[in-house]
Amino acid sequence: MVPVFAALVLLGLWRFRRMAVHPLWRLSSLTLMLMSGVLLAQRVVAPQASHFRITVLDVGQGLSAVVRTARHV
Repeated sequence: MVPVFAALVLLGLWRFRRMAVHPLWRLSSLTLMLMSGVLLAQRVVAPQASHFRITVLDVGQGLSAVVRTARHV
């Protein structure tokens, strides 16, 4: 997935080079593409067979919990 994303980023940069776009938009779109690449490159490691991981999310008017085991989420 990372090589495909890198190819898309390079294609986007090549297209921006040929367009009359304000430099601030170029910088912000480049930053967004790089941040997306960092997020795509991260991996979530499942806990061991006898462990679990709980992530609590604040979703507006309440809370939500994600429980991850070795085989289920």
